[in-house]
Amino acid sequence: MSEIKPNETVSDITEMTESRTEPAMTCMDVKKTGQVKMRLRALIVLIGVSALIGTSIYLDPERLESFDPHYALLKPCSMLVKYGYPCPTCYMTRSFAYMYHGRPDKAFAAQPFGAAMALMTAYLGYGAIYVLIRGKGWNPFWARWSRKWFIVIFIAAFLAGWGFKIGYGTFISHEFPLVRQPNTLPIQK
Repeated sequence: MSEIKPNETVSDITEMTESRTEPAMTCMDVKKTGQVKMRLRALIVLIGVSALIGTSIYLDPERLESFDPHYALLKPCSMLVKYGYPCPTCYMTRSFAYMYHGRPDKAFAAQPFGAAMALMTAYLGYGAIYVLIRGKGWNPFWARWSRKWFIVIFIAAFLAGWGFKIGYGTFISHEFPLVRQPNTLPIQK
């Protein structure tokens, strides 16, 4: 603090001390600021989830099945066209579309990992709505896992979904390998 000089009045000293002190944040202010940030993050998650689910509902899964060349939203996968076998992410869009059109059987047959991700997307949407309404934190069930195990499980499920799709498509439904005719989209045998 500064020293009081003999020629200063009480009003001068009061002005100096009032101008230097800022109102301290109370515990309630800190709590409200944290809730606002948490709700803002939940709103961003909800917007992303809504966009993903909305796109999945908009897409017609039957039209995706036919490799319709006039369906401007999605072109066939270049690995599928070139080699006749799907890439790891092939059929995920179709799986999302089937799941949100109420056909989980076809969603899991199209790409099991995509169907699981569609369910996780809805689960994250639920969590975002919970945070927006209640203003309390929410942790998905996988938040308890260590980061290493989360990544291992995610990659293993991703590769297992791809392996299932190749195995199912090659040996059961006989949709692979796709036969490509010159200057056309692939057709199924």
